[in-house]
Amino acid sequence: MKTYLNLARERRDGPSPAVGRSGRWIERSLLVGIAVLLFFGMRALESNLSAPPGAPSFATIESRIGQGEVVALNEVRQAEQLLPVLRGVENEADRQYLARLILRFAEERRRAVANVGSLNRDLRISREEIAQLAPESPFRVELEKRLAIRDQLARRRAERVAASGWERVRGLWGRGGSSTGMVAPFQGASIVSQIKPGLVVRRPAAFQQAFRWSFWGLIAGLFLVHLVWSVTRFRGDQFLLPISGLLCGIGFLAISGMRDPLRDTLSFQDYTVGILAGLGGLVAASLSDRLPLVRQVKSWFRRAPRM
Repeated sequence: MKTYLNLARERRDGPSPAVGRSGRWIERSLLVGIAVLLFFGMRALESNLSAPPGAPSFATIESRIGQGEVVALNEVRQAEQLLPVLRGVENEADRQYLARLILRFAEERRRAVANVGSLNRDLRISREEIAQLAPESPFRVELEKRLAIRDQLARRRAERVAASGWERVRGLWGRGGSSTGMVAPFQGASIVSQIKPGLVVRRPAAFQQAFRWSFWGLIAGLFLVHLVWSVTRFRGDQFLLPISGLLCGIGFLAISGMRDPLRDTLSFQDYTVGILAGLGGLVAASLSDRLPLVRQVKSWFRRAPRM
């Protein structure tokens, strides 16, 4: 009867001659079939994203970028390039100010804005900047109303904290009950939905390149694990890697099709990096018995007196 120590020694020293001759052909055949299946899925998804029903195709968007109707946010060099996108702002002074504000935001991010939604979430202006706008500016009036509501809520919170006796928590609501001096000008404003169709953060060619590199990186990682296991004659289950690869590939395609390819963050890049890191950990764990340090530690545990 085989014991645990015999099985561990067999894994460490290599498979028997019969297993060595057969190799991991089942795993290899399944991986090839899964790679072909995922390739057709990737091509179908890319075709659907390039020409979505009811929306402009990549070719149309590229031509509009050339005509200035659509603006690539990370390629903007002058505020005037953003004026066509801000046609919904009636006041000319406000339109000029918002164009300069968006340009400054892109420059602060070193022209590496990940998604258009960051304008709504991360762009901030101070009270001093609001005060520099014209008094009759509709944009200034809207921001001042928003600040007044925030200050009123902050004072109420501070009063509740003071009444409850929790003086230490009082500092969480700001000094003297006032809110922070920064405000998100686009948060909750209708202008965001108006300018979003006219803004992109990457060109179609950049998305296609990132999408294909991530896909083939995922496929290459699976075959690299298979190659390492074949060379080292690993005796693990031959269905584990193909099933994992199929599930990871389906997840990759699902994540890639969930978001706008030109305006949202490319989540599939982080997903691919995580999968490759997981495959590296899988290889390290499967071959741990071959490392001298691991062998030494296991020998120490075997020699240790049982409690």
